[in-house]
Amino acid sequence: MARKFNASQFRSQMRTAANKLNNELRREVNKVNAHNRQVVARANREIDGYNRKVRQEAARHNLQARMAVAKYNQAVRTHNSRVTADRRRLRTSAATIRVRTVSTTYAMLGESTATLHEHQQDLANSFGASPTYAQFLEMAERESANGVAVVEALLDDSAGDIPADDTGILEYLTALSEDLCDRWRGAIFALNPINPDAARHFCTSAREIFTEILEVWAEDGEVEDADPQCDRTPQGKPNRKAKIRYLLGKKGMLHDKVEDFIETDITNIVQLFSVFNQATHGAAGKHNFTKLKAIRRRVEDGIMFLATIAA
Repeated sequence: MARKFNASQFRSQMRTAANKLNNELRREVNKVNAHNRQVVARANREIDGYNRKVRQEAARHNLQARMAVAKYNQAVRTHNSRVTADRRRLRTSAATIRVRTVSTTYAMLGESTATLHEHQQDLANSFGASPTYAQFLEMAERESANGVAVVEALLDDSAGDIPADDTGILEYLTALSEDLCDRWRGAIFALNPINPDAARHFCTSAREIFTEILEVWAEDGEVEDADPQCDRTPQGKPNRKAKIRYLLGKKGMLHDKVEDFIETDITNIVQLFSVFNQATHGAAGKHNFTKLKAIRRRVEDGIMFLATIAA
């Protein structure tokens, strides 16, 4: 005989069945939620790990760059202390550069070098009492002295040896780009009086490094955000002058005289490239080791000068 249920029993069984179903649903939902939490936690761990690696790599890069710049600054101080007693001779030599080069193939380089020295003297007179510009003035003096030393080496085959200071350039380039560092090592290795391809290799690598420093430390978007009306290339991108203005602005050193010196310094180095290329293609071996060493010193210091402004 079929068992009879009253209404109360029926409702009780329905509640029991509903509770069982709800409990099963909750268990499934809890399983899904637990799985999702595990997935999210794993993803967060992976993201945190990636971000930590990025921060560590950025910190490593910045540390290497700072160490390289510190080494360059030490070389600048060593150089400047060495030439302090000889500053009068430097001024005399710089003052006669135009006359000594006017009838030579180095006339444009001589003019540029004399102009660079005049800008450096103007900076010293204008900012000599300002602690903000103290380090920059030391570097500017070394740049000017190096420019004069190169012209003297080019004019005089009997010029004395150029002191070898560790500028920190290899450490800096390693932090900036392993590829650029390898190219620079190759360019230095190829810098030999009997190598007809030395100038092309050396000058190309140097140009790439100058460009890369500005690209890394003064990205187009950052420059445009800081100054939407900045100077631009024919392609519409911020040009070298705009990037240098941006870097100086970040350091609180934005001034026409500082800009002019940096632009004149880079122009002087570019003119040196032209002289170097012409000599190599004209007569193999025209530049002896002393001249090549002076050229290398001038360019390496120019790179680190820009790197110090950028860092």
